[in-house]
Amino acid sequence: MGDHGDLDAFTLYGLALIMEDKGWYDLEEGKLVLENVAESGSAMAQCYLGRFYLEGRPDHPVDPIFGRYWIQQAAAQGYRQALDYLDERWK
Repeated sequence: MGDHGDLDAFTLYGLALIMEDKGWYDLEEGKLVLENVAESGSAMAQCYLGRFYLEGRPDHPVDPIFGRYWIQQAAAQGYRQALDYLDERWK
């Protein structure tokens, strides 16, 4: 998919798509972008995808198995936000 900067850009694009208040709302496309980037190894995408699954949304149910999996993938890479999230959520 490209270098680290490209992955971060795609992650931000995916996040923009899943935010209802940003005007580009397309939940399925945003989730697909985040999944592809997370599978490419982006800790940022893994963390946000994990949070998306763990926190759910009115139009998307919570999925604790996928959520914890992706947060743990990001944490395994030392991604600070994922480590903090795990610490706060599962003390």
